[in-house]
Amino acid sequence: MSAEQPERPRFDRRVFLRAAGGATAGAVASAYLAGPAQAASDAGGAAPDATTPVLTGPVNAGAFTSTGNPVVTSIYTADPDAFVYNGRLYLDTDRDEAPLGFGNFRMREWHLYSTDDLKHWTDHGPRLTLDDIPWANANAWAPQMVERDGKFYWYLPMQQASSGAMTVGVMVGDSPLGPWTDPLGHPLIDGSVANHSGFDIDPTVLVDDDGQAYIYWGSFGSPRAAKLKSNMIEIDALGGPAAGGGAIGPRATGKIGNAVKLSGTSDYVNLPSNITAGLNDFTVATWINPAALTTWTRIFDFGTGTGVYMFLTVSAGAAPRYAITTGGNGREQQLNATSPLATNAWSHVAVTVTGNTGTLYINGNPVATNANMTLHPAALGNTNQNWIGRSQFGDPFLNATIDDFQIYSRGLSAAEVQALAGGAPGTGDVANYKFDEASGATAVDSSGNGRDATIISPVVNVLTPQGLTGYWEAPYLFKRNGLYYLAYARGNPATGGNPASIDYATATAPMGPWTYRGRILDTVTNTTTNHSAIVQFNGQWYIVYHNGALPGGGEFRRSVCIDKVFFNDDGTIQRVVQTLGAAALAPVAWYRFDETSGAAVADATGNGNAATLVGGAARARGVLAGAISLDGQTGYAALPTGLMWSMYDFTIACWVKLNPGTTSPHIWDFGTGTNVYMYLTPNGAGTVRYAITTGGASREQRINGTAPLPTGEWVHVAVTKSALTARLYVNGVQVGQNTNISLYPAPLGNTPNNWIGRSQSPADPFLGGLVDDVRIYQRGLPPSELAGLIVDGQVAGLLDYVSAQPYGAGATNSLTVVLTQAQALLRAGRPADASGVLAGDFPDAVGALRGGALTDAQATDLLTRGAAIVTTIQTSLS
Repeated sequence: MSAEQPERPRFDRRVFLRAAGGATAGAVASAYLAGPAQAASDAGGAAPDATTPVLTGPVNAGAFTSTGNPVVTSIYTADPDAFVYNGRLYLDTDRDEAPLGFGNFRMREWHLYSTDDLKHWTDHGPRLTLDDIPWANANAWAPQMVERDGKFYWYLPMQQASSGAMTVGVMVGDSPLGPWTDPLGHPLIDGSVANHSGFDIDPTVLVDDDGQAYIYWGSFGSPRAAKLKSNMIEIDALGGPAAGGGAIGPRATGKIGNAVKLSGTSDYVNLPSNITAGLNDFTVATWINPAALTTWTRIFDFGTGTGVYMFLTVSAGAAPRYAITTGGNGREQQLNATSPLATNAWSHVAVTVTGNTGTLYINGNPVATNANMTLHPAALGNTNQNWIGRSQFGDPFLNATIDDFQIYSRGLSAAEVQALAGGAPGTGDVANYKFDEASGATAVDSSGNGRDATIISPVVNVLTPQGLTGYWEAPYLFKRNGLYYLAYARGNPATGGNPASIDYATATAPMGPWTYRGRILDTVTNTTTNHSAIVQFNGQWYIVYHNGALPGGGEFRRSVCIDKVFFNDDGTIQRVVQTLGAAALAPVAWYRFDETSGAAVADATGNGNAATLVGGAARARGVLAGAISLDGQTGYAALPTGLMWSMYDFTIACWVKLNPGTTSPHIWDFGTGTNVYMYLTPNGAGTVRYAITTGGASREQRINGTAPLPTGEWVHVAVTKSALTARLYVNGVQVGQNTNISLYPAPLGNTPNNWIGRSQSPADPFLGGLVDDVRIYQRGLPPSELAGLIVDGQVAGLLDYVSAQPYGAGATNSLTVVLTQAQALLRAGRPADASGVLAGDFPDAVGALRGGALTDAQATDLLTRGAAIVTTIQTSLS
C-alpha cells in the first residue's frame, strides 16, 4: 500500500476493490446455484476457549462430472489451492455466498474437492466453517493445505473477532478431510508479528526437499516470507543480519562521522511527538545512502496516520517526492523530482518551505519547486508518529544509511543548502541528529533542545521479499527442477491493484532474491481478483484459478477453473490459454422477441430472466424472425431488476432499425435514475455513444463512435468490456474504445430500471423503431464471436433492404434468390460456402442488372453491402 491509495479498514476487501478498480455492488439471488441461505451479518463467534477445540466437517457431499470451466457449478467457489495426495488431485477453496443486496464478499466456509482424472470429481463438502473457529468471526478466505509426515496443515486467513483484523490461522488433521484441530487457539500470523504484511491474507507454504518449511503471504502490495518450525505451527528464527537488531549495534560509517544503517526490514528512528509543532517555514535536510529505491519507502514521515502527514520518499514510482496533507492522499500538496537517487552512494536531500514556496533539493540542486504550498507543518497539529525510515501506511521500511538529519525552523537559502551538500555539518535549531554515537538505541539531539530520538530495531523473523515486480497479493510458492517459483497477482498498472494478472518470479533459494520472469495468466473473465495455484498431476502441470463466468457470477461470486501450464526448456512458463465451458460461453439473457402476441418476452437461455413489453410496445417482423416495434412515445421493454448487478465484464449486443428522424433516444439503459446508469444511444452529440456513471452526467465514462447510427435499415450494435477496456462495435466493426474504463455494471447496484427503448431521464425521447435479438453476456466477446452473431442478421437485413428499394420486381427477385441461398448456407453451418456465394454469385447478379434495372450508384451500394458481409464471415472464421 502506498500514499497513493486511500485510507481504508484493513479487513474490508469491498473498499480494497473500490480502491483498485473494483466497487461495491448490489446483489440478486440466483436460482442457478443451490446452497443454504445465510444471515446478512457475518458477525458471531464466542470468545476463544481455554481448551483446544476439535473441528469436524460433514461427510462426503457427492460426486459430479466436470464439463469444462468453471469446474464446480453447484456453488460459487474461489481462491483455489491445489495439491496431490495418494494419486488424487485435491482442490481446497473458499465459498462465495453474497446474497441479494450484499455489496461485499460473504465467505464463511472452506470446501474440498478431489479427482483422479480431472473429469470425475468428489465434492467433500465444507470441511470447516467460521463457526468451528471460536476466535474468528468473518472472512473465510484463500486457504492452502500441505501434508508433512502424515499430518495435514491447513493455513486459513480469517478475521480475528477481538481485533477486527485479518489474520492467518493453522489447523491440523490426519487426512485432507479432517477432523481438524486448532493447536494454537489463536492466529499464527497477526499484527503482533514484527514486519507482518499490511494485510495478512493469502498464505502459501512449501516444505522443501531438506524438510525446511517456508510460508509467504500478504496483500496490498506487501508480501512477507518466513520460515516455519518443523511443527508447522510456529514461525522459526531467521538468524543472520536479516533478523534485525543491527541498527542499535555499532554505527555505520557515515558521510560526516558515523551514521545509522536501516535494514529495510523493520528498522526506523522514532522522533519525539510534536517535533514540527508550530512550524510554518522549515527545512528538513539529511544525507542518505540507499541500498534500494523501493517505491514509497520513506526518508521521513511525520504525522498522525494515513490522513494527516508530511513525508519524503526515495521513490514515488520513479523519483523522490515530498508531500503534505491534512485530508489524505487525494489532497496532497507535492514536490516531485524527475530523476532517481543513486543507490549505494551518498546523496544530500533537503526540503525547504518559505512562505508558500517549497523547494526540493538533491545534492544542492533544486529539482522541484511549488509556489502554492499552502500547507505547513503547523497544520498537521500534534503529530505522534514522527519517523525516519517508516511510513504512515503499510509501505516497506527504508533500506538505507542515514546521516546528519536536520530540522530547521526556517527555509534555508539555496546557498545554505549547497553548503550542506558540500559537506558542511548541519546546525538544525529544531533537531540535529548526527548519529555519531558508537552504538545504542538513543540518537542524541545536538540542537540543545533535548529532543533525543529512539532507534527501533526489533529482532524479526519475517522478510520482505525483493524482486517481485508489481506484486499485489495471492502468492503461490512451488519448486520445479531445483528452481523456486513464486506466482502472484500483479497489480494492474492503471490502478495499482485489481484487475490483476498472475505473474511470476524465480529464485535459486526459497527466500529469494527473486527475478521477475513475466506473465502466466491474464486478467480473468468477469471479476477483478485473481488467485492461483500451480501443481503437477499425472505428468502434466496445471494452474487452478477463479473467474466469474457462471450465471449470476461476478465480483462477489466467483468459480474455480483449471487449465494446462507449459514450461519452456529454460524453465520459463508459457502464457496460459484460458478456457471456458459451453455454459460459461453462453449468454446469461437472450431476448429473441419471437412470441406472436402478449407482453411477456421469454429469456431464450433458460435462466429465467424474462422481460415485459410496456406502454404499447408491439410485435413486428425482425431481422431474424420476430422483433419489437417501439413507437417513440411510450413503448419500451422492461428487463428484470438487478439483471447485471454482479458483472465486471460484459457484452450487450442487439439489432436495431431506427425510424427516420430519430434524435437521441436510448437503445438500452440500465440504472436507478438520473445519477446511476449505463446506456447506449444512437446519436449522443453527433455519434453513437456508450456511457456509464455513478455520479450523474458530469461523471460519465464514455465511448464515442465515429458517426450516428443510420436510420431506416437494420444495424447491429454491441458494447463489450474486458478488464479495463470497453469497445463499441457497429455491424461488427469497432468504432470506438476506452482503455481505462473503471466503472462497470456491479457498482450500479441492484438496478430496477433496466429498459430497452427508454432513458433514465424523462427529458429524453423514447426510441422509435424496431429492436431484435438482444443478447447479454458476462464476458467481453472478441470480434470473431461478434461476427458470428451478426452475419445471419446481416444477410437478412440486406434481404429486407433489397425488398424496400425501387428496383422493380424482376431485379428484386433475382437478388433475393441469391441472398436467400447464402442465408440457407449460413443456417446449415456452411459459412465458407455462404461467403463464396456473396463474393461470387451476388456480384455477378448485381453486374447483370447494372445499367438496366440498377443504376451505377445502386449497384455500387449493393456491392459495398455484400462485401461487408463477406468481411464479417471471414472475421468469424478467423
